[in-house]
Amino acid sequence: MNIYIDTCVLPRAQLQEGRIYREKFGKDLGFELLMMFDLPEFEENLKQNLDLFAEGPLLFHEPVWGVEHSEPKGSKAWEEGMYHLRLTKEFSDILHPEAMVYHLNNGVILPEEKERRIQTALENYEAMREMFPDVQLLVENTGTKADGTMLLNQAEFTDLCRYRKLPVLIDVGHATANGWDILKLIRDLHGQIGGFHLHNNDGLHDLHNRLTDGVLDIRELVSCMDLLVPDAPRIIEYSRPAYHGEPLISDIETLRGMSGIQTAGKAGEEQQEDDTAELSSDQIKYVLKNMKEAVCLTGMDGTVVYANRAAEKLFGIDEHDHKRIWDAIPFRKENDALIQLFIDGVSEKKGSLRSMVDYVNNDGDLFHLYVNLTCEADDSGLILIVINDLTHLINAHSAFARYTSPEIANYVLTAPEGGKQGGQEREVSILMSDLRGFTAMSTHLSSTDLITLLNHYFESMSAVIRRYEGTVIEFLGDGIFVVFGAPSDLPNHAAHAVACAIEMQNAMTEVNAWNREQGYPELAMGIGVHSGTCVVGNIGSGNKMKYGCMGETVNLAGRLEGFSIGGQVLISEDTRKMIPMPLSIIGEKSFMPKGGRKEMKFHNTTGIGNKHIQKAAEEAIEWKPLSAAIETVFFLLDGKTVRRKKYTGKIPNISADRKFGLLETETMLSPLQDLMIRTGDREVYAKVLEPEGTGYRIGFTQGSLT
Repeated sequence: MNIYIDTCVLPRAQLQEGRIYREKFGKDLGFELLMMFDLPEFEENLKQNLDLFAEGPLLFHEPVWGVEHSEPKGSKAWEEGMYHLRLTKEFSDILHPEAMVYHLNNGVILPEEKERRIQTALENYEAMREMFPDVQLLVENTGTKADGTMLLNQAEFTDLCRYRKLPVLIDVGHATANGWDILKLIRDLHGQIGGFHLHNNDGLHDLHNRLTDGVLDIRELVSCMDLLVPDAPRIIEYSRPAYHGEPLISDIETLRGMSGIQTAGKAGEEQQEDDTAELSSDQIKYVLKNMKEAVCLTGMDGTVVYANRAAEKLFGIDEHDHKRIWDAIPFRKENDALIQLFIDGVSEKKGSLRSMVDYVNNDGDLFHLYVNLTCEADDSGLILIVINDLTHLINAHSAFARYTSPEIANYVLTAPEGGKQGGQEREVSILMSDLRGFTAMSTHLSSTDLITLLNHYFESMSAVIRRYEGTVIEFLGDGIFVVFGAPSDLPNHAAHAVACAIEMQNAMTEVNAWNREQGYPELAMGIGVHSGTCVVGNIGSGNKMKYGCMGETVNLAGRLEGFSIGGQVLISEDTRKMIPMPLSIIGEKSFMPKGGRKEMKFHNTTGIGNKHIQKAAEEAIEWKPLSAAIETVFFLLDGKTVRRKKYTGKIPNISADRKFGLLETETMLSPLQDLMIRTGDREVYAKVLEPEGTGYRIGFTQGSLT
């Protein structure tokens, strides 16, 4: 048995109350001894009850009140903490706990102090290891966002523990309050997990509620622990004496039942001497209960006499209701075949009956089920029903759609030519988007943070793209390649593409608000849209293909995206001509396509119909004169390559939002030319927008001069 109770549930400084549980459950029950030397009577009370903690499994929880590991050595907080830790050390040498829980911090964390506090807590962790050389220190995920005490988010906690190979204790209550994915946390760290604190809450506050009193699915959690960390201590950590006594006893028994653990004293009686003997009835029930397949037993009249957990979840069935199995199925047309199958199985009492049928539950969720009924009338008088949920096949289709797009998945799986190589010419609109300055920004983020940030950005943009019936062909690093008008025809595809681009720019407001909340940098996106003829279809070999879109139209959309700065939507003249509704345009430029014979016009577009970019780039720029012009050296860019020739200039003005500047130089520059500007040890990238006064208006695409 690996169930422990934390002594914080006991009335303060009345450790003798723990004997109630030891008498009830025997010496297999463990204790986590919370050191509360802030209570004057605690030390004496602990000395009087040393025998209670010496005779069974024991963990220590270091003092919480009076200890702050994120404060540096020599500080007042550190000195106060050492008083409590020295007393803890004295009792550790007497009781020899298996491990001790370590809090990286206990107090409120200000953002500007975060990095310093992490480093200090890790330094103090190493000092604690020297102080307790024979005790494993388990680093707990402490604090909650709601009260400002969460030092690390899930990704940071996982990365830190992995990188430093720290033994950990997962507090599921803290994780729930912070919105963490606990099952993923266990999967990521299962090789390092030395225990769990079990309690529940409302998903926001650290309430230390009872196991079944909150939003956390304890059953699902226990199943995951049984699979990945079956031997890790499971510590019920209630902090309210109101749960002491019968409530806690009941929850211990509930937890034991979830884990398939027999009641103390009965295991030995039921254990058979012959190791090859058949499974006991309790073991059979445990196996049936935890099967993924839904299992039911009915009498010969169809009345349910047993239903495992999967059946309860699938049908909402309960053997205590004494209802016939078909009466548990919602009466709706989609369920006719399933209801009839159960009735036929009971009435005909055949040896075996199998069928694949659909089932829709009360919430309207559709399942595809493979049902197997077995009836041995002369034997037990029971009908065994085993149901395989084949809905995962649909989920596989959904996964395929996520790796491509729903439109492409449907095309590949349903169209006659969907799985064949080849393509066809089609008039479409292409949208290309890209984040400005993301490459340099990404060097300052961990890989986990980078993926989290990008996934949230892509999820937000994809939602907009779906609304306007675009098809995502590919995510290109931090860019998005979208086609409107393929694989399915889309009337007015140009208008759909431009409206989508406008809404994507507006969606960046919410994306950046989320980024700020998570401590991530803000993002800026440029978009180009061009319409024309492309070849669309399946490209590749017989072994590996993808749905693609090729042609000059794609290349030109990419060129327009490259000309854009953050917040802009640039559309080609060809796209503009296809749109019947009014457009809001604040500028027109042109460029000579590679290999082209005439210049291509494009427009800085800020709206279509009644949709407008909330704050368009270059619109209503508020200039901020500098007290002294910034002397600069700059270089021209050829694609992503910085040319070696050096030019000089100065910047007398920048915009209030630091996105634009005025560059004065004697060098002749072309609109849309990319620059790398160097001033002091700072390097900033910019794009020439247009001549202005004695210089040029430039838009900063990466970095800032101030």
